[in-house]
Amino acid sequence: MKRLVIVGAGGTGEDAAEIIRAINQRQSTYELVGFLDDNPSKKGRTIGGVPVLGPLGSASEHVDTWFVDCLGSPSSFRARGALVDGLGVAQDRFETLIHPAAEIAETSSIGSGSIVYPFVYIGASAAVGRHVIILSQVTVNHHCRIGDYSILTTGCAVSGHVTLGRSVYLGAGCTLRDGIEIGDETLVGMGSAVTRSVAAGQVVKGVPAAS
Repeated sequence: MKRLVIVGAGGTGEDAAEIIRAINQRQSTYELVGFLDDNPSKKGRTIGGVPVLGPLGSASEHVDTWFVDCLGSPSSFRARGALVDGLGVAQDRFETLIHPAAEIAETSSIGSGSIVYPFVYIGASAAVGRHVIILSQVTVNHHCRIGDYSILTTGCAVSGHVTLGRSVYLGAGCTLRDGIEIGDETLVGMGSAVTRSVAAGQVVKGVPAAS
């Protein structure tokens, strides 16, 4: 069994632990060793039966293990790439987790270190980058391109031929019109309807979405 350490003991980390359990119910694949987290209040704790082993900086000490990237939030999503690089762990040691209840088209692709929650649909010829987190009830339609380190939160609907840049954050329940491009490090507010392309580094919200 492949030994896994989850990086980040917040809500996403706990969700990842449940995804690992769901995968193991189908076939024994992983041994979940523990969490890494910098929050001092979590030091030495056990969360959902899984121990917090130490801070993020100790990642390189864990040999013969693979890592699950659960870093990032609405306040820190732009820094995800730097946070991962700072772990000092080779890219090929990040595991991709796909919940058995997700529906993934055979012609799509998902990069290393990404996490796909249950009840996600990823359509034909879609390309999901590295370290992307896709929460439940998200639809990524055909021929979309999702940039590295992006986070798509619950209930997002991404129409066909949409391109998301690197480190984009889509708030819960937002909708993106077909064919548009969302620039790097952009945040789309929850419930927004994005009808036109958005430049990099923006915060947009509303119906229709505007900065």
